[in-house]
Amino acid sequence: SRPELEQRNRLVDLRELVPADQFEASRGYTELLEPLRLHRHRIFRALLCEDEALVACLAVFHPTPLTQDQRAILDGALPALQRRLNIERQIEAAPLVSAALDAVLEHIAAPAFVVSSTGRIFEVNDAGRTLLATRRAEISAAILAALAREATAINIEITPLDARGAPDHWLAVIRTRSADGRAAQAVARVAARLKLTRRQRDVLARVVTGETSATIA
Repeated sequence: SRPELEQRNRLVDLRELVPADQFEASRGYTELLEPLRLHRHRIFRALLCEDEALVACLAVFHPTPLTQDQRAILDGALPALQRRLNIERQIEAAPLVSAALDAVLEHIAAPAFVVSSTGRIFEVNDAGRTLLATRRAEISAAILAALAREATAINIEITPLDARGAPDHWLAVIRTRSADGRAAQAVARVAARLKLTRRQRDVLARVVTGETSATIA
């Protein structure tokens, strides 16, 4: 549902939206409000939306029109309710988002990391995990330098991640210029994904570099 722009995220009196005769002839009036003895109350409604989509509806029943102070209190609560609903939707979607992030990182054919402004690593793909196993201090220092836009011996591509309501994070991808370096990264990625033994990984690396079966054997 996509409410009209003037009805989104604001408190409105239903009597200002619907003529009295139409309202009193509606099923909601005759089958709900009258049996509950709420048909003489004033009804105030706020349609809470995220962009154009309706997320929730807040309804207030009051025997008399709201005072200016009462309306101000309810109007002030609407942004907090929107934030709460947004957090709940993010929590609900978190498992799917996490799985999608893992899949995306694994499809980057290079060591990739999701990092904070302090260089803390939150997510990493298999190629990056393999690199950290032997060069963590060097990689961590290079990521910090890249975030500070300082020169570093390791070519790291930094991309800001836009996450509303969350602290700043970046995607850091190590780009290797040489063909040998790219081949080594590809071997590390495949070895991590297939859980190859050290011997299997060595064989794969030699095949990638063009050695013959007889030489490898």
